[in-house]
Amino acid sequence: MSENNPYASPQAALSDGFGEERIELPADRGTRLGARMIDQFIYLLAVSPAFVLVLELDGGGEMSTAAISAGALAGVLALAVLAVNLNMLNQRGQTIGKRILGVRIVRMDGSDISLGRIIGLRVLPIQLLGLIPGVGGIFGLADSLFIFRDDRRCLHDLLADSKVIQAP
Repeated sequence: MSENNPYASPQAALSDGFGEERIELPADRGTRLGARMIDQFIYLLAVSPAFVLVLELDGGGEMSTAAISAGALAGVLALAVLAVNLNMLNQRGQTIGKRILGVRIVRMDGSDISLGRIIGLRVLPIQLLGLIPGVGGIFGLADSLFIFRDDRRCLHDLLADSKVIQAP
């Protein structure tokens, strides 16, 4: 008997959210660049009090208490921004700039990425290779230019098996 019974209780397809495909759109190149620029601007603001210290050192005389205080303040602010970014990366796969522009870092399978993977595979190899005279600059340029591939993944993304997507 495959007829619809008008007296039967309503039926609904239930879903617990597991096994469903989420559509993950890759972040566009301009958004990734914008997020990086925002992050760098925030760090620049954090260390800007240190410019007072640099100006005093350039004079060649004794450093004033204000200059030393400005340098200490810059160090504290830079560490605070770093701590906030590390916390956000650990919790959401985002930095301040990525959060503002609505993108996040995830693993290739869409799962959350660990802070250890971000630091150990996305950041450190690129930074260490960048320190090699002559080769470092070329490697840094190549890392950046990889974003023009079809999948929009840079070398650091390939190393960490990660991608940057539009945050839901």
